[in-house]
Amino acid sequence: MLKRGMIGWRVTELQRLLNRHYESSDFMPLGETGEYGVDTENLVTLYQEQNGMEVTGVAGIMLIMSLRQPDIYKKLLRDNGHWWSRW
Repeated sequence: MLKRGMIGWRVTELQRLLNRHYESSDFMPLGETGEYGVDTENLVTLYQEQNGMEVTGVAGIMLIMSLRQPDIYKKLLRDNGHWWSRW
């Protein structure tokens, strides 16, 4: 789980994934600084809103997985609903 105030390579990876997801939009890219600040939190919140996730501003495993492999994530949700609840 990544949230505001955290620093490190995992935050940099999240910022890179968000930039890649929004690269064809009008959004200004996030600085890949490794610092989870207000800009990163705002973009995480927007992503959560656009993808039917609970809006927390916190990047959990499901959000990160959906950025890494969006087609697989969407297929799992479409085919199985909350597939993780069965494990």
